[in-house]
Amino acid sequence: ARRGEKNAKSEEIKETVKVRKIEALLRQLLDEWTSLSQEKKEEAFSLLASKFVERVPAEFLASMAEQFAEAAAGVDGEKQASRPPNDEAEANFQEEQAEADDQGEQAEENEYGKLLEVKAQVDAELEEPVGEEAQAHPGFEEPVGEEAHGDEGNEEESAGSAHQEAMKQLLLSACDAPPASWNEAWKLHCFPPEEHCEVLCTLMEAGADASSNGGLEMAPRIVAELARSKNVEMKHVGEALQALAHKLEDLVQVTENAWHLHSHLLLNLFPKTTSTEWGFVRPGWTWITWWQMAERVLSVADTFRAFDILVFVLQLMQEKSGCAIRLQQVWRDAGRTQRVKKALSTWGEMDNAAIMETLAAYGVEL
Repeated sequence: ARRGEKNAKSEEIKETVKVRKIEALLRQLLDEWTSLSQEKKEEAFSLLASKFVERVPAEFLASMAEQFAEAAAGVDGEKQASRPPNDEAEANFQEEQAEADDQGEQAEENEYGKLLEVKAQVDAELEEPVGEEAQAHPGFEEPVGEEAHGDEGNEEESAGSAHQEAMKQLLLSACDAPPASWNEAWKLHCFPPEEHCEVLCTLMEAGADASSNGGLEMAPRIVAELARSKNVEMKHVGEALQALAHKLEDLVQVTENAWHLHSHLLLNLFPKTTSTEWGFVRPGWTWITWWQMAERVLSVADTFRAFDILVFVLQLMQEKSGCAIRLQQVWRDAGRTQRVKKALSTWGEMDNAAIMETLAAYGVEL
């Protein structure tokens, strides 16, 4: 039964990968179509419609026709509604548009703006009178007397809760503080090295919980900074990523893009080179050691999820470098791209031609 559930989950993920591939191909198709002249647009659209009629079942064609009709009616209605009836309305309309633009610009000022809002709320909650109420706070209560000698399970649960609270606070405070302060905040907790793997995993899970507020990007940045400053060992970072990969499908049930944690951390750990000036710096850390960690971590995840994670890493890397992977010197040495293609071929169950087609659809030039 368990094997059947695993196979069903694997098939579900495989289907999800296919849907993402379709989305990427559609974006590429529409980009090409919009670049055509009006005459060629009509010709291309006619060709596209005829292909759909040939291959798509009637019920889906009917659904598409209905969506097209609704969209066309909506556009016409918006045009009528947005047309100001007089000069005064025109002035009001322009003022509203300017205000909306200002709000958009303000939202882009800080990449972690929503996380800052959450932090402000938490700070307000913490500004309470100290005394008996503060001592009674469950996150800071220290057991005394007989309570200090509870059973081992309760102690572990208490430690886990303390770690969760500590990592949540670290994540919230990091959004408007420089990286050096992240290291100081970590040191204040005095976590023993044997707990680093567990605590780092908890930090990443806190990032997933705060996904809508930038947590999926911020948590990996903090982990990479802690590793760069040698506050944690690379061994513990790898172990935390593996532990997270084991439970990734459960996390995805709650946070759909939880797998982005792995992609962002692997990106932040990519070594600094002439091609990647933004990269990770630590003695002895090279492309080889990075790839060994990536393979080790992703081999624990579902194969199709591993495929998704690695493709997203490559997308992020191109975006951050402003250069195609195939043009970056660090990727030209010793058949490195071939090793990546082989891994993708295994995880995605595709041959080399299909891999290259899929990467192209995602905009990755490997």
